[in-house]
Amino acid sequence: MIPVDEIGKPGRVGRTMLRRGIIVGLVGLVCGYFGPLRYSMEQGPLMGLFVTGPAGFVIGAAAGWVFEKARIGGVVRESIFGVLLIGTAWATLALSRPGPQVFGTVREGVIVRCQSPIMRLPTALSMWRATIAADPSVSVRPEWEREVRRVLQDAHGVVIEFVTRRRRNVYRDGTASALRIGPWIVQEEKAEYFADFAGAACSSYPLVRPERLWAGLPGVSASEEIPPPGVAGVLGVEVLESVPTPVLAIRR
Repeated sequence: MIPVDEIGKPGRVGRTMLRRGIIVGLVGLVCGYFGPLRYSMEQGPLMGLFVTGPAGFVIGAAAGWVFEKARIGGVVRESIFGVLLIGTAWATLALSRPGPQVFGTVREGVIVRCQSPIMRLPTALSMWRATIAADPSVSVRPEWEREVRRVLQDAHGVVIEFVTRRRRNVYRDGTASALRIGPWIVQEEKAEYFADFAGAACSSYPLVRPERLWAGLPGVSASEEIPPPGVAGVLGVEVLESVPTPVLAIRR
């Protein structure tokens, strides 16, 4: 609580607490509001308004109270306050910096089944019919069933069922292009993927031969219509491909 004098107005200590609190609070507000926006983090405004701004005000007010009660000299007081402002800005910007994000996954395992994408046509149609029926408000591509058939017929690749024996995630710093790789996770997983790294013939994808492949995170499509564009989008699966060179170059 801000100290007040006999007539209900802030006294000297209260004025100092208010002034210091407002200054530090503004630093926290501005850094917390705009800092995350540098990294396209939508929570930036909320972080500044509801977290770092109020926290900065409390810290500044507490500093003002200490300055008055301890009767610290002017030069020392302002030096300490300057360090506090810099520290608040640095800490807020550090909190705004996004942590490492999963860039993709290296998967070791075997292919146990392969088929042409057009063979998945009935499954794809059933999946999207159910999606549309569950939410009639979704935006649907015109003649989408004909489009699904065309995409699968023209696909230059295959649908494989891949059994992962172990996997390891690759991470990218949210503010840089540096990659790092995580430890192996031994866990058997079976899933279907679209693959075109060896062509469109299943004979090019030997079964039960040990493979090391890459499942990168899919890009966000600008289209919000159903079904999504592309073979993988139509089938609702991830893409498996050869491990990219930058990932191979990561120091273990």
